[in-house]
Amino acid sequence: MSYLFKGAKIVAPVIVPDTQVQAAAVASLVATIPAAAPAGGTGAAAGGWDTAGNRDTAITLINDLRTFNIEIRAKLDAIILALRGAGIIIT
Repeated sequence: MSYLFKGAKIVAPVIVPDTQVQAAAVASLVATIPAAAPAGGTGAAAGGWDTAGNRDTAITLINDLRTFNIEIRAKLDAIILALRGAGIIIT
């Protein structure tokens, strides 16, 4: 821990966070935000995934959302770890 001085008086402790932890917390996301789900269907099937193409698009969307969620969770965990390491939050 370092200290911030003003004259001979200690103003506040300065906690230097682990640079690897901090880098993980501020790194850009790789996953992109997935597109909207296909509307599909007409008439009584309106809004349904009535074709193989719509079904496949929906499956891809669900998997992309899972990938995006995993990356967001890892980012949140890295931010929390960095904040704890800096003494800003506690468990």
